[in-house]
Amino acid sequence: MTFLLLSRWRILRLSSLVGIACAISLAALAIMVAYHKEAAFFLAPYLAWELLLGASLALLSPWPKIGARWAELWTLVGLAMILASIVLLDEGQNFPGLLVLPACLGTALLILVGPEQRPTVTRLLSTRLVVALGLVSYSLYLWHWPILAFARYHFDRPLRWDELTILLALSLSAAAATYRLWNNLHTALPLSGSRV
Repeated sequence: MTFLLLSRWRILRLSSLVGIACAISLAALAIMVAYHKEAAFFLAPYLAWELLLGASLALLSPWPKIGARWAELWTLVGLAMILASIVLLDEGQNFPGLLVLPACLGTALLILVGPEQRPTVTRLLSTRLVVALGLVSYSLYLWHWPILAFARYHFDRPLRWDELTILLALSLSAAAATYRLWNNLHTALPLSGSRV
């Protein structure tokens, strides 16, 4: 019993430290974006709060019990926050700054509420197509910028929708190939403890 109480106290203390660090990083981001957008976007101290938000979810134990109706509502709110971030943000705004909060908090809501009750949004996000897109998303993130940059350089004008569609398909193909190659390479490599 004493061990469980000490363990619980350590988790609470760690949760508090994670929460404080998250708040400090978010405040630093809000200040930095006014002075240097690139630094706010790329440097780890200003992005740390996003990882710490995820860490705070991992430390949340036990997770709150949420009924099926509330789970449906909160996952819809989370998805709406993410979609609003996609639709409403534009280049003229002070991004990243506090404008990243809706997308991150919306994602946190989906993670927090989704697994237990399996509301409609969670089931939709668990379909094979969406999961496959999620698996290649990081490769897609890495591929789409150079492809778009070279295309803009080549055409020396804003890209048309049909060109963007072709470039997106090319980016997705490159991302899927990279993901597949990485997985094949990763599974083909011997374990680190085995002899070569």
